Amino acid sequence: MKIVGIDLDGTLLNSSQKISQENAAAISQVSEDVFPFICSGRELGDIQRLLQTVNLEMPMVALNGAVAYDKGELLYDREISQADVQAIHQVIADFPLKVYTNEKKYECADYVKKATELYQQNAADFPENSLKYLLKYENTSKGTIFESINEIYQNKQMKVYKFFVYLPSISLKQAAMKKLNQIEGINATESAEDNIEIIAGDVSKALAFTKITQHYQFHNPMTVAIGDSLNDLEMIEAADMSFAMANSHPTILAKASHLTVSNDEHGVAQAFEKLQLA
Repeated sequence: MKIVGIDLDGTLLNSSQKISQENAAAISQVSEDVFPFICSGRELGDIQRLLQTVNLEMPMVALNGAVAYDKGELLYDREISQADVQAIHQVIADFPLKVYTNEKKYECADYVKKATELYQQNAADFPENSLKYLLKYENTSKGTIFESINEIYQNKQMKVYKFFVYLPSISLKQAAMKKLNQIEGINATESAEDNIEIIAGDVSKALAFTKITQHYQFHNPMTVAIGDSLNDLEMIEAADMSFAMANSHPTILAKASHLTVSNDEHGVAQAFEKLQLA
């Protein structure tokens, strides 16, 4: 058995944030000894919406490995502690941010306005496509507005799975990452150079391999990872076989055992072709 973790943005999704028919066909036609699943930084509802556009159904590991579902069944989840939620928020409170929980997704007031102004103030650091991608994503992924983080962490039933921060400033991001890395018990990573994603310290996409193997009682499966960004790093390192997209972060290109073409050239489909021959 081969279990295959597939990232979304920059991997299965092209630059227009769509799954190509070529990629969809490659996944839907896999042999019985190949078990694909999505492993993304996106939320569950967003993953499901994208899969439905090409009539795909498979297990979904969301929020960088923090929570997973298959056919409506919760496979596992991992939350950030309330103390760490407060410590994280003290670092990132002034930036455009989203908070993903077991109940709903939240975003700070004037999220789009803050993101746009921050980009304009630091436009020299990143190309215009940075803001365009975020705004296109936001059109399909709006959250409930929160005025104070107290609304979230004082709710004892609420589980906080992930923080997302849009931070298109090299200096501001470096300063924030330095502070975040001093908080024990969290994992701060990125899905692109203009953001920070924060999850619990024992969470990464690599966790999905262990949890899926246990849940489905696979015996010593071959693990395969396909990704492009630093939030895929642990999954790439943990896998028996790994594929870096041609558009990957340099670290992913260096760590992966195999290379496929870019996300705009149906790189996932090519990876599956190579996998079937392995």
